[in-house]
Amino acid sequence: MLEGHEIDWRRNLAVTTASVAYASGVYVKFLKFLGRFGEGTVKAVVTKVALDNFLTTPLVYFPMFYYTTGLIKGYSLGETQALLKNEYWNSYIPCLGYVCARARGLGCRADASTCGAQPLDPRTNTELLVRATGDENSVRVLH
Repeated sequence: MLEGHEIDWRRNLAVTTASVAYASGVYVKFLKFLGRFGEGTVKAVVTKVALDNFLTTPLVYFPMFYYTTGLIKGYSLGETQALLKNEYWNSYIPCLGYVCARARGLGCRADASTCGAQPLDPRTNTELLVRATGDENSVRVLH
């Protein structure tokens, strides 16, 4: 714990609940489904990684995470949907496209700093302060 900062138990409960619900309820079944694609071949590995990264993570995990944590943190449905839209759909999805384009060797004029929009605080609809953490591809949200 950082000196002068209290532990946010509600946030810890929210993240733990969302993670346990996803891992035990969804991911276990998804892993069984992935078994259909075989094991030990490059094709099997690429298929499994692609399904996980481009299907379940963006379409199941993140929405489930946002709705579960929003509920536990006391956000309204509208606030949770605003968070999901502003932090995820407007940021993660465009960045995922950028990363895929770079991985495939496609020319990109944009860089990682142009991915998505500035995240908004769902309660005030104002931009959150974001600062670089030293790694050019990561940021830290300051509340």
